[in-house]
Amino acid sequence: MSVQDVERPVNKRTAQLEEALRKARVLDAEYLDSRAKVSDLRFLRLEALRDQLLKVVAHEELANAFMTLQTIPGDPPRLIIDDLSHIVMEPDPRTYTFIHDGPESRKVLIESEDKAEVEAKVTEYIAHQILEIQRRLPLPDQSAKSGKNGGVGGLALFMFWLAGAITGAAAVYLYLDPDAFGLILKQLFP
Repeated sequence: MSVQDVERPVNKRTAQLEEALRKARVLDAEYLDSRAKVSDLRFLRLEALRDQLLKVVAHEELANAFMTLQTIPGDPPRLIIDDLSHIVMEPDPRTYTFIHDGPESRKVLIESEDKAEVEAKVTEYIAHQILEIQRRLPLPDQSAKSGKNGGVGGLALFMFWLAGAITGAAAVYLYLDPDAFGLILKQLFP
């Protein structure tokens, strides 16, 4: 066998490998392109849901105070509801998965392809969060009543302050002149 006979099959195999690599690269590029389109589709669906939720909470001050409602691109993209919850399009590009990350566990609150159903569940979640915030805040009526009927009035506060000031002044005087304490006791209890 000559060197040329050995080189021909090697060159043929090299050409076949190059062709196979080219086809693999084309298929890989098509796959990555389709993944990018799926990610874009997921992001667009989450954006549409975010727009609907913004309309729901537009006039609720407490909801706007704690909610983020921000869509974050990535793989998978996320719609952040608040500090503890978010929505992803998983396990497939059509399914909304509403996840609550609690301090001890992660809960899936709803997993559905129906956007209206997910919107209703998120609205319910927001309502519960608003109630929780309202429980922690003092009621506006209580702060208004504290200066009026049944509350501590200005005169009573002034009297408490005056008693504290007199007691403090007496304590400083007795500390600076310990003999005065004995004289006071002799005058009070002869």
